[in-house]
Amino acid sequence: MNRISKSKHVPGILVFLLIAIPVIALLASVLIYESRAEEFSYQITIPAIIGLLLIVTTGLLISFILWEQWRRFYNYRHEAEEAEAAIERSNSLLKATIESTADGLLVVDVNSKVVLYNSKFAEMWKIPVEILQKGEDKYLLEYVMPQIKNPEVFLEGVRILYNDPSAITNDIIDFADGRCFERYSQPQVINGVSVGRVWSFRDVTDKKKAEKELIDAKERAEESDRLKTSFLHNVSHEIRTPMNAIMGFSTLLNDKNVTEQERCQYAGIISQSSSQLLSIINDIVDIANIESGQVRPNISEMNVNNSLRMLSEQFSYKKSNISIILHTPLDDNSSTIITDSTKVIQVISNLINNAFKFTNEGTIEIGYESKPDFLEFFVRDTGIGIPQEHLNRIFDRFYQVDASGARQYGGTGLGLSICRAYVGLLGGKIWAESKLEEGSVFRFTVPFRKS
Repeated sequence: MNRISKSKHVPGILVFLLIAIPVIALLASVLIYESRAEEFSYQITIPAIIGLLLIVTTGLLISFILWEQWRRFYNYRHEAEEAEAAIERSNSLLKATIESTADGLLVVDVNSKVVLYNSKFAEMWKIPVEILQKGEDKYLLEYVMPQIKNPEVFLEGVRILYNDPSAITNDIIDFADGRCFERYSQPQVINGVSVGRVWSFRDVTDKKKAEKELIDAKERAEESDRLKTSFLHNVSHEIRTPMNAIMGFSTLLNDKNVTEQERCQYAGIISQSSSQLLSIINDIVDIANIESGQVRPNISEMNVNNSLRMLSEQFSYKKSNISIILHTPLDDNSSTIITDSTKVIQVISNLINNAFKFTNEGTIEIGYESKPDFLEFFVRDTGIGIPQEHLNRIFDRFYQVDASGARQYGGTGLGLSICRAYVGLLGGKIWAESKLEEGSVFRFTVPFRKS
């Protein structure tokens, strides 16, 4: 501003000098004339005076013209400096605005030349400075193409936009590394003519992830509701069946016409049905305790060989056409570990019951393999097998491979989820391997801690 103020005083000084010089010249001429009037004739003096007047008039006119030109020049210069300062302020504001935005911005002209970009754009696309400095869109595309999940589709979309200068788009770009950008593209129009295109990119990876998690949570909740409904339907059926047997045969026991042999047979059915009912109730109580976090391991010594032999004898008479094979690689003196024996036995019992349920004939193998830090228990059968798509779900609560009302096999869908909870409580893991019509093998680990 000081430079502009000084420049505005320059025309006044010039005008003063241009006016003062002719006036001084005129006064000097008059003084000369008066001092030497007798030397000049009248005829000569009058033209001289007229000439001097003409010179003065011409000087004044020239001074006025010069003053006007200087005034216009300095006004133009002042306006140019103010316009330059305004443009500089506008550019500074524009640059600060572009750099402060959370979106990556890129502006290209109609010849695909890079006109403008912000640092956020370079950061989002991980583009080196040397590529951006080349100033051509094709180099940017060559660099970012390997990052895109579907590069051919992305490149085709860019070509369509370049071929249609008036197009406005808003879409999603998926990256190979899992990132997700929302892209907005709009033409840059001046006086009704498209002179380029503005691209805006926003990182919506977290937003899309949150949306997916919300959708997954909704689907899990719906699936949980469906499974609970199915569970209530199944458990009501499972409870009703032994209850009907208990009530029916209890009534028959009071019949005077029933023989002693029939009475013993009915008592056996009642006892078996009572055990079945108790098992169902125990499963429900167990899963409720697990869900509430009330289950705690009761650590004690367990002789694995003796426990497996007891289970083998207990199940050996369940089906006559199925034989049980026992595997105990350690000798009895080396097979004692520190764990919750009750829960280990319950897990193995549940797996053996499942094996019997889905095996019509053949063999069921139970045993373990000794590893350096743990024992790997297994129950292998030659039953119907499990479809591969269900293997990751069979340990979920209430989940059953066949959940239809006309299913062939009973159960509440709680046994395997209880097994997983107990194995996890003991510090191990459980999984299954299976082939349809060939059989299944369930494995779980227990830390090998000796007394």
